[in-house]
Amino acid sequence: PDTLAALRLAEALAPRKTTLVVQGESGTGKSLLARRVHALGAPHRALASIGMDDPEGVRSELSAAEHAGTLLIRGLHQAPRESQDALADWLARIHDAPEPRDAPRIIATTLRPVAECVERGQLRSDLAHRLDVVSVHLPPLRRRPCDLSALVRHFAGATGAFAESELRCPPESLARLAEHPFKGNVRELENRVRRLAALRPETPVDAGLLLDPDPGSSVRRDDSRRSLKELEREAIERSLARHGNNRTRASRELGISVRTLRNKLQRYEA
Repeated sequence: PDTLAALRLAEALAPRKTTLVVQGESGTGKSLLARRVHALGAPHRALASIGMDDPEGVRSELSAAEHAGTLLIRGLHQAPRESQDALADWLARIHDAPEPRDAPRIIATTLRPVAECVERGQLRSDLAHRLDVVSVHLPPLRRRPCDLSALVRHFAGATGAFAESELRCPPESLARLAEHPFKGNVRELENRVRRLAALRPETPVDAGLLLDPDPGSSVRRDDSRRSLKELEREAIERSLARHGNNRTRASRELGISVRTLRNKLQRYEA
């Protein structure tokens, strides 16, 4: 219910340019929700994303974001004073200018409520008042068992590795997933889906395999005689084939960097 209410509120705000704060634990899907709002509200304009933990890059990144459709401010709870000052100056210049301009929508993410950040002395109160217009709280995944099926299917579709009929989510498998603590929240679930996608068989896959510590051993019973390097190489080759040798997409699916993927491929060719 909490997640559904958050989604409904976010979708209702999408056509407007109301400033939004998304609060929740790490990995709960704050950036995912922000991108959903952007896609609904300003799909033809860019989304600029700025991490507030790096004061040196904030000012230049803010300047580049002036013509974006949405400005996503990540990590408001840990923003150094220098980053806060830069953001406050930028907001005053863009939003308080004598001549109105088509300024981007502001969406900020934070692990802690804005009011708590102010009480702890971690956030300027004037900046908090400017940003905290509408707040959305995303509960941790362990409190959202009803979201598991939809999230699993969403991430499965995002990998491009599963057709709708190839990933099964029977009640018993969803019950197993609901008992898992998911300390990494939605991000952990996404990574588990990507790992399973990289090792998936040619037959339908049960979502219960997401909790298998070694899904490759459950996927192919004859893999017990093969080395880890062989399994890794096969997973990489299958991923590249699925994505037309696009290394960026394959590395994202495999959960490794493009550089790591390139190094592995060079070793295979040696």
